[in-house]
Amino acid sequence: MPTECEGDVGDEIAVPTDESDTGWEPQVPEGVYRSVEVPPRPESCGAEYGYVAKVLGWIVAPGGKPLPGAYAQVCIYAASGTYVCLNPSEADEEGVFEIDVPEFVRCVDSVAMRASLPNSPRAVVYCPFAPGDEPVTRLEDPIVLPFLPLAAELPAMSEEETREVALPDGLRLEVSPSLLPYGCEDYARLGGRRIPTDAVGLCGEAPQLDGLYAFRPEGTVFDPGFAFTLENASGLPAGARVELLVLGGLATSLRDGTAVPEGEWVVFGEGQVSEDGTTIVPDEGVTLPFLTWLGYRLKD
Repeated sequence: MPTECEGDVGDEIAVPTDESDTGWEPQVPEGVYRSVEVPPRPESCGAEYGYVAKVLGWIVAPGGKPLPGAYAQVCIYAASGTYVCLNPSEADEEGVFEIDVPEFVRCVDSVAMRASLPNSPRAVVYCPFAPGDEPVTRLEDPIVLPFLPLAAELPAMSEEETREVALPDGLRLEVSPSLLPYGCEDYARLGGRRIPTDAVGLCGEAPQLDGLYAFRPEGTVFDPGFAFTLENASGLPAGARVELLVLGGLATSLRDGTAVPEGEWVVFGEGQVSEDGTTIVPDEGVTLPFLTWLGYRLKD
């Protein structure tokens, strides 16, 4: 018999008292600048590559409140061709973390940071960064983990059923719990919200997009994916063509099997603004491939 998903179960974590996503001034904690000793960059790491032996940074809630216990994890594409996501390091009371990079992957082609607060209703964040010639990278911009509320209503249904679920800020998903890695368990935690494109702490390509939406829990959506529509909160012109992008997370891939590196935004389909200008409607067959962050932009 199909598993029955209970839907709303009433055990949501208390809403945190975060400040606004926008308009606050980050104050870098002293711990980011603490003295650390590492060997210099070796000559064997060519000039075309970056080099990183240690990473220091900080993780906060919107408004700048530290998130002690948050995890910071570096994912590296090394010059040698090796790919690795290191074990997470835990943030201290200031929200500061320190990551030691093993010697065999210090010479890097690309590198991204993954940050999360385990067992919390906050978004998982991915930020690419470019290490320079110095062996210590100090990330002065905060990594901000926004709170993501649950769907207003999660209908009870069979794990194999498909129903429309309304998430905050005008995003609607056609959800079948069987397409989530943990089925009913993931369905009960389904949430998200719109994130302003001028939010403090956004990184990579995110601030250049016309709209952003963060989901939880993070994870793949098995074939055929979730159909969706979203509110045209950015005021794009009625009838305009729109590109839809997904942010690469752990083991993210598109419907055609294309891998999406951590921290990269990749177009997974297109859509169009409705004739009344209120809604962005994906083209037929375009579905959400992964629950991390969704972005959209006006097509050139």
